[in-house]
Amino acid sequence: MTTLTIKVPDGMDDDINEYIEETGKFVNKSDFARHTIRRYMEENPITLSDQTLEDIRISEKQFEEGKTVSHNEVRERLGHSEE
Repeated sequence: MTTLTIKVPDGMDDDINEYIEETGKFVNKSDFARHTIRRYMEENPITLSDQTLEDIRISEKQFEEGKTVSHNEVRERLGHSEE
């Protein structure tokens, strides 16, 4: 999995955090961003590789089944600190 780093205005970050907290629909901002990107790509089709399409299907299934975990949980499982 590739890491993307984005910058958003403070107000947008506050709105995203509030949405995640109020709805409980997403585990964290990364989960929210992946979901949002998938939806955008579905609404604005581009040519994607078969592997990317399969990865999207797997990711959506995992999301629907609640099989996503936060990065903090992954770090904890791997014994890495937040430093």
